[in-house]
Amino acid sequence: MGLIRWLRSFLSNDDLTVVTFGDSLTTRHEGHDEPLITLKLEQLLPDLNWINAGHSGDDVLSADKRFEKDVLRHHPDIVTILFGTNDSSFHHNVSQIEFRQTLIKWIEEIGSERVILITPPPVDEAKQLNKRTNERINAYRTIIITLSQKYQIPLIDLFLIFKNDSRYPEILHGERNDGLHFGEAGYNLYAASIAKCLREHSLTHP
Repeated sequence: MGLIRWLRSFLSNDDLTVVTFGDSLTTRHEGHDEPLITLKLEQLLPDLNWINAGHSGDDVLSADKRFEKDVLRHHPDIVTILFGTNDSSFHHNVSQIEFRQTLIKWIEEIGSERVILITPPPVDEAKQLNKRTNERINAYRTIIITLSQKYQIPLIDLFLIFKNDSRYPEILHGERNDGLHFGEAGYNLYAASIAKCLREHSLTHP
């Protein structure tokens, strides 16, 4: 039935718990009192229960160690998964095989009908010299896209959304201005893409 559409038959919005699982791009506050992605999502879809499970510096291997505690124990109805930024970096260098296998493990443990996969956004390569390249990020993005097709999981291609924005690469400018950690404008795109995906899959009222 796709992304838990059956829930709409007996659950109201305020019964739905959504966990946003990711790295620093999911947990950064950018000068606010809570993670900025959570703040934006609460503004867009205030009736849902939002749980932020982002952790700075994580790749899929380190995140897997907290998967049970930070994701499964909440018994989420929906989990958004955004990894790949650190996995593809030169200093983490998680193998593409390990990346794919870990994502498959999570998808199968959560249940594919409850998952939204998100590709990592691009970076400003001039500010990420010897750290990350968009070519490497795109390789991990391809794995995510392939898994979304295999498991028929909704996909948010944040890489393409950022790339196609007229403000790119300026949109990647955040408090740190490091070409990686974006600010308000980037989080507006990130949050809007999640809200749009949920609405398209009939999980929220218009």
